[in-house]
Amino acid sequence: MSSIFKGSRMNRPNLATDRFFQDILNSQRFRFVSNTIKTLGPKNPIVLMTKGPPGIISPSNSTLPPSQTPTPVPAGPKTFCSNIPVNGTQPYFIAISGNYAYISNVGTNTVSVINTASNTLVGSPFNVGNNPQYISISGIYAYVANGDSDTVSVLDISNPSSLSLVNTITVGNFPNYIAISGNYAYVANSASTVVSVINITSNSLETTITVGTYPNCIAISGIYAYVANNGSSAFSVINTTNNTVTATVDVGGGQSSIAISGIYAYVTIAASGTVKVINTISNAVIATVTLGNTPTYIAISGNYAYVTNQIVSGTVSVINTTNNTTETTINVGASPRYIAIYGNYAYVVNGEGTTISVINTTTNTLATTVSVGDFPNYIAFSTSGDYAYVANANNVYVSVLC
Repeated sequence: MSSIFKGSRMNRPNLATDRFFQDILNSQRFRFVSNTIKTLGPKNPIVLMTKGPPGIISPSNSTLPPSQTPTPVPAGPKTFCSNIPVNGTQPYFIAISGNYAYISNVGTNTVSVINTASNTLVGSPFNVGNNPQYISISGIYAYVANGDSDTVSVLDISNPSSLSLVNTITVGNFPNYIAISGNYAYVANSASTVVSVINITSNSLETTITVGTYPNCIAISGIYAYVANNGSSAFSVINTTNNTVTATVDVGGGQSSIAISGIYAYVTIAASGTVKVINTISNAVIATVTLGNTPTYIAISGNYAYVTNQIVSGTVSVINTTNNTTETTINVGASPRYIAIYGNYAYVVNGEGTTISVINTTTNTLATTVSVGDFPNYIAFSTSGDYAYVANANNVYVSVLC
């Protein structure tokens, strides 16, 4: 199977000898063109994601941002229903708002829109910057992180069938993640040392905050934004009321994703094979859970944290958050990169292959495996909860589960 990924977060399990993986993690990021590696710069490390973005988890929420959190809870796991062509190539990420799904296509540098009530494509794909990595939505605006353009496209989505460009904002080097809180959008520039802050009232750049090296994930809880820095040992804490760094926590380099539950932040450390547990009141590490196998993405449901071990193992580790110990390890597909939790099920996106593994979070066992498209990268649920949409990064369509 050949890969034509533009997205810089694509990784393949056959690359993960310890020495080679560590060299990459410390020195450079890469992407796949056919079956070869193309380096994107000596100072840019690979971030073992997705992206499927890192999760923003609130104490009472699932892995999905508020705009994507469905309301009804299904009785059983979803199964494959159909494929929807997106009129673009390499669909990479999906954001849900109202009855519409917005898909970034990294192969054609466009955003496509699907009506989730009728499961039909609406309008024509809209051109944005190069290598659109992530989409975050607030009100009538969609913010698109264009990794290779070092910009964020602000789109007016008030008419989903006819998007329009409001502004193009220059940010830092390789923006790949956006978290919105209040009047601000926080942009992680993953090949730099800064977080760009966009004022979403004026849709202009408000300020730039220096954090650690290669910030690649931001999770917001209350008035604080927590930043995982892939190239630094320091985990940064930003006060969103004044947009300044108020604390740093030493957790080790190779930070991949963050999940917040109650007063605790869980940070996956891919380089050391651990999850660090931080008390967000004292900003101190209170536990280290050793997993191995390159823990990458983390999502929390109830008393359990689910961690994808992306390279080599093809497993999900289940951490009991009441005592911060490993409860069990579940075999899934190759290169699991992202998890979305809906109802009593965790949907694991297996980046190398054509499947979604579904875990029953009540029994913490594998419930089923769903066939989708080639190299699935992300999954998002409709607002109604009737459907789940899978971005297949090596195809020209989105798979629909129902």
